[in-house]
Amino acid sequence: MSPQRTFPRIRGHMLFALASGILLYMSLEQYRAAHADAATTLQRLETCRRQSAEIKDMRERPAFAATAIEDVSALTGRIARARRAAQIAEQSVDLVDPRSLVRLEDSSYLLRPVSIDLRGLRLPQVVQFAAALSDLDAGMWVNQLRLSPVRRDSEEAEPELWNVELTLTQIVFSPTSE
Repeated sequence: MSPQRTFPRIRGHMLFALASGILLYMSLEQYRAAHADAATTLQRLETCRRQSAEIKDMRERPAFAATAIEDVSALTGRIARARRAAQIAEQSVDLVDPRSLVRLEDSSYLLRPVSIDLRGLRLPQVVQFAAALSDLDAGMWVNQLRLSPVRRDSEEAEPELWNVELTLTQIVFSPTSE
């Protein structure tokens, strides 16, 4: 065979081999991209499953919002029980001031803060009082607490006493009607 006749024959094979190589390369690139997309999709699926489990867990937790606002007599009883539990004298409760309801931004929840001032308490009494007031099932907790030392004229060996300003807040579910 002459070289002039074999070149067209080899050229056809070379073009076929080149085209096959290009197609193989494109196929491998497509496979790598699909593999990377599949890995990303698996990560997102795992994230969705984890978030779904968290949502289910949250749904099963007890709600911390009440469905009705606690009336003043029940609130007074709650404060009296907390005072007795913390062994606080009745005259130490200086002020109880229930404030008006406030909507929590654009949500379906209302907040009712109640200011309570106490005078001359020891720190363990403050902690016990705040703990006895809080009741998540009724949507109530102490969310602000401010302590100031009681002024004394002399340096006696008595325990340190504090004046307390705290805010007891109740959260109530109250959907807006639109």
